[in-house]
Amino acid sequence: RSSPVQIPGTWSDPKDMASKSVIKSDGTLWSWGYNRWGQLGLNESSAPSFTKHRSSPTQLPGTTWSKVSRTFSNQFGIKTDGTLWVMGKNDYGQMGQGDDINRSSPTQITGTWKNIVSGGTPGSSVLGVKTDGTLWVWGNASNQGAMGNNTRNIDYSSPVQLPGNWSDVGAINGYGLTAFRGV
Repeated sequence: RSSPVQIPGTWSDPKDMASKSVIKSDGTLWSWGYNRWGQLGLNESSAPSFTKHRSSPTQLPGTTWSKVSRTFSNQFGIKTDGTLWVMGKNDYGQMGQGDDINRSSPTQITGTWKNIVSGGTPGSSVLGVKTDGTLWVWGNASNQGAMGNNTRNIDYSSPVQLPGNWSDVGAINGYGLTAFRGV
């Protein structure tokens, strides 16, 4: 489109629209775009063609979503009760399930979470802070030491805790992770 086109609805945080996943003000989660690995969370297996991609917002089940983080191949959502749900490509263990199986429907990671960000190398590193202030990383470590635990080239398919108390996580930019230590 060469001029603005409105997406119907009342959205809670329009700045997140760039990720192609957004939460409406009623707590529903909507996603659109590329869906080859099931990253839209619509319980569809890997698409051999473009038939399963979405050109308009499609609602995921539930009405209690509070946060979402999305990359090209993954989606991570936190519900209002703090539960973390993952879906999409899992070639580096970025789904945090202890394996490398893609997930096309939301799958829970244990614990209660405050915030989660994903991205990095490319879209396969995950950083999250739980409600108790603990910081966790998983996915692709890269050879840049992106996990922040003095290792290189070691991917983690389950969340690994980093020491300290943390107040929040920010963003993953390139190969670097950003977290904020509590005061």
